[in-house]
Amino acid sequence: MKERRRQALRLASGSPLDFPLVTAAVRNDPSWRVAPPRPA
Repeated sequence: MKERRRQALRLASGSPLDFPLVTAAVRNDPSWRVAPPRPA
């Protein structure tokens, strides 16, 4: 929980999000999309 609090403070102060390098290909792939929401 302490790390979660630290991360929240960093983000609140304007620090950018940091994502793992191993997922960079997915983030940089313009064809990747989130699945649409389920029907209600």
